[in-house]
Amino acid sequence: MFEILLELLNIFSREFEKDPNIILDNYSLKDGVYIKLDETGEIIDHLFVKNKKDDDELFHSEKYEWFKERDYFSSILDTNKCIDTKNRKIHSNNFFTMFLKMENYKEKNNYIKLLNSHFEKLKNPRSYGSNDKNTQKIFDTLSETLPVDDMDNYNIEEYKKILIDKYGDIKNLLEEIKEKNNEKDSKFKSYYLKVFFDKDLDKYKKFYELYTKPRIFASNSYNREGREGEIYGLPIPNISLNSKKPFNQLKSTKFEAPFRVSPEQAMDLYNFFEFLSNLKNRYFYITGNCKFKGDYNQENVDKENCHFIYKENENGKAIIKDYDYLIDFDNNINFDYKKIIEPSKKLKMKEEYRPISRLYELESKVDYYFFNQKLKNNYFEERIRDQSISSYLKEILMITRDSFYNYFKKNKVRDIKHILTKYGVEIIKENFKKSGDYVIPAFNLYISMKIYFELGGVEMKDKIRSNLEYFKKNGEDITQLQNIEEYSFLAGQIVKYLIGKSKKSKKTHELVSPFLNCSTVEDMKHEIAGYFEKYKHELMLNQFRDNLISILFNFENEKEKIDFDMFFAGYLTRENIFYSNKEDRENLKKGDEII
Repeated sequence: MFEILLELLNIFSREFEKDPNIILDNYSLKDGVYIKLDETGEIIDHLFVKNKKDDDELFHSEKYEWFKERDYFSSILDTNKCIDTKNRKIHSNNFFTMFLKMENYKEKNNYIKLLNSHFEKLKNPRSYGSNDKNTQKIFDTLSETLPVDDMDNYNIEEYKKILIDKYGDIKNLLEEIKEKNNEKDSKFKSYYLKVFFDKDLDKYKKFYELYTKPRIFASNSYNREGREGEIYGLPIPNISLNSKKPFNQLKSTKFEAPFRVSPEQAMDLYNFFEFLSNLKNRYFYITGNCKFKGDYNQENVDKENCHFIYKENENGKAIIKDYDYLIDFDNNINFDYKKIIEPSKKLKMKEEYRPISRLYELESKVDYYFFNQKLKNNYFEERIRDQSISSYLKEILMITRDSFYNYFKKNKVRDIKHILTKYGVEIIKENFKKSGDYVIPAFNLYISMKIYFELGGVEMKDKIRSNLEYFKKNGEDITQLQNIEEYSFLAGQIVKYLIGKSKKSKKTHELVSPFLNCSTVEDMKHEIAGYFEKYKHELMLNQFRDNLISILFNFENEKEKIDFDMFFAGYLTRENIFYSNKEDRENLKKGDEII
């Protein structure tokens, strides 16, 4: 597993070395006020950022880019790695900047106290991990190229003095921004205040390196030296072994850390997770040729080996929830979404029936028609709190989602046939309870999937046609039904006919629910008999109809299971034999076609 992860990191680091903007291209500023100061502390520019506002012009401006680049290289790795580890209120990593929440800027004396403590640590980088020999070894190495022991040359106190002296000017600017944008104080104090001195980006990068390298491992106490003195440690993003999480240590082995990496690998891993964190995408398909410029989406992979990642962001940081290495992943399918049953012309929703060539397209159909758009966003949720689907459909979703996920995201078909066979009918039953026009396209999708996965359904359209013609042509003369398919189809037709007798002003598919609870012929007979009794006063004598209802009740195999595919077909098809007139039936006997 670790070797595969290193392969993935090598792909990323190769492209990151060519173009470091891979991360910055998708990096966005947090909500807050951004202020630029010149060498004397005069405010020369500022920016108010609220990411919930749609302001593309702002996000693509030179001003935004200036702040964005310096913000990235001035931010801390996490709050446990603040410069001032005692107070943890100032979240910048160098003396060119000062980041803190507005609520910590309201009272000047408290602000000065935080600033003094923060700058005292900045003046002495070795104060971080001062009692840890592993950390000091890192500083010893860095001192060859970075000013670890030469911070006195940078007039750090002068930057602190300016930040204190300009407190009033900055405070006034904040009040102006708050009033101009009608910001409530309770909301405004949760935003960041970020102050920057006008320095070249290279200087920001230099001190970013001084900050990050001693802190790039999760804990330097787990560092070990290689044979030639090189340092290896535990990377930050995926495992934490601090004292708050001792359960992550490998207590069953003599090794406390699962694996260690070099500082360069740890930095690559951190950068990779930063890349993931900055993107709204949750799914990534990373091939050996990936450039990390939008070519990591599912539609870009065509019969290639790839690293598959599903990530979620927690507190702004990416957490990998699923990883897989897919061999010859093929996103292409040849799925024919068939119009098995013609929808009623009265339906508002017009579905487009056409071939589907991509897995994610089929996933969207299944999500929409089977689960009312609750599948794709709930692959990993512990609970589904949405009330727009029934409790039973939630239960089905929870049971089947892993199989759908593995098929739609990884093209693993092993379990998909099983869940279609076991739960397909139940999903269609639940669709009858929805409002809207879902049932017919859901049924058509279900049968199309059965055909695609070779689970039957190939002859469904022909069966509907032949059953309609058979019953219309011979309804007055049939003496018995031949099999459960005929019984189930005829039952669907009769149920549709009887429900049509309801006096309700708005007839919905939910009226069929009592019949969907029937499992056997005996149950169905009992339920139909109840409806027949309820509406018999409206049913005039009719030899054609009465004979078909009679043979339905005389079907002998009462313990046989209802074929719900055929019941759905009989119920949902636009043509109903009980509404056909005698002339239609006579034409059929002469060979004229109805549908």
